[in-house]
Amino acid sequence: MAQRINPDGLQFQVGQYVEIQGPLNPDLFESALRRAVAEADTLHARFPDIDGDMDGGIDGDIDGDIDGVPHQVLGPPGDWALRTLDLSHGPDPRAAAERWMREELRTPMDLAHGPLFSFALIKTAADQFVWYQGYHHIVTDGAGSTLFARRVAELYTAFHKGEPAGESPFSSLAALLGQEAEYRESKEFERDRGYWLERFASPPQPVRLTTEPGTEPSDFLRHTTLITADEADRLRDAARAARTHWSVVLTAVVAVYLHRLTGVEDITLGFAVSARKDPISRRTPGTLANILPLRVTLSAATTWADVLRRLSREVRMALSHQRYRGEDLARDLHLTGGVPALVGPEVNVMSFDWDLEFGECRATHHNLANGPIPDVSVMAYEQPDGGVRVDLNGNADRYGPQDLADHQRRLFALLEAVMADAGRCVGGVELVSVAERGALLAWGSGGA
Repeated sequence: MAQRINPDGLQFQVGQYVEIQGPLNPDLFESALRRAVAEADTLHARFPDIDGDMDGGIDGDIDGDIDGVPHQVLGPPGDWALRTLDLSHGPDPRAAAERWMREELRTPMDLAHGPLFSFALIKTAADQFVWYQGYHHIVTDGAGSTLFARRVAELYTAFHKGEPAGESPFSSLAALLGQEAEYRESKEFERDRGYWLERFASPPQPVRLTTEPGTEPSDFLRHTTLITADEADRLRDAARAARTHWSVVLTAVVAVYLHRLTGVEDITLGFAVSARKDPISRRTPGTLANILPLRVTLSAATTWADVLRRLSREVRMALSHQRYRGEDLARDLHLTGGVPALVGPEVNVMSFDWDLEFGECRATHHNLANGPIPDVSVMAYEQPDGGVRVDLNGNADRYGPQDLADHQRRLFALLEAVMADAGRCVGGVELVSVAERGALLAWGSGGA
């Protein structure tokens, strides 16, 4: 519905690319890709206009208004092209490929007629290729696109070796939807709903890092920091000492940062979960990702160890009840702004297995866009070398590049503090830089 209100909006475009190193055979790759598309029901979906006609290449001539409710329909994937580009002779092929992919992500997709995916194979050197994947978020999420990419790699490898590719590991979209319908009629659904309603019986106001008014994101900005393998080992050691996962440490840093900048003690973060708890959902591409609220109370005198204990429990409980939709909870609480009216910044740790091989070729994953960014999101990805990539994404209508760089610097100052000593108080870390302190002193003395 949001896409129909703003047909040219790009907030639901998601994209990534896989850098493939080695003597890839483009023809075999396209054969593998086309078979994987044929196997993935979700990529055949269309979402016709409610008052329109759903013919559009789908068998039958059905009015899109079925009992006044929007529907998705499945049909043959139809004609689609794998675009191929050779940028290998330019001065900086990798940069040229990234520019092309980012521009492609700015091309709206047609919900009514599709396709709701876009693929390209870009040659950047004699033995190096980039596989671009763009999707509309309505058909797949991060976990789903990982499953799909893994199947393409599996098919290519089988074709390359001249071996049988085996049956598709994917379940059908109908099975996925049937499972969701069963959940919504189950006791598990009622237990999950009861937990969230009790936890947010008195929901706090979401806290932001800016006072700029909220707007529908027209675009996003990104500031990326790479944590080296050695520093990532320190992060994991700190997490083990606190008997938790490193993702909880990162989440605690975001919560403490929000408290330190605003003074608010009742903090609610958005927490991204896969909502895949069973064999069918774990092997089927589609959109199941969910944003749930993580709530923690803290003050300047709270120790890092206490914050980690509190958040560890919150994360465990959220994962136990992760199938209950964040948007359902927002409706239950009568929040007209949906999930963004319930949570502040979002944290998303993408712990997917991106160790892909296309025959003899190794592959490396790179993210381009994750979907809507109402305010700020902190995205983290484990890297093949053992390091961690952290992306700070911000709504471009509310934050500028320097804002994100400053926020990222302060976040990492807090991360260093918790790794150094989890027994200290969260209020004891200096966040103001030398330059900022000088500017504040000059302003206070009337010199600026």
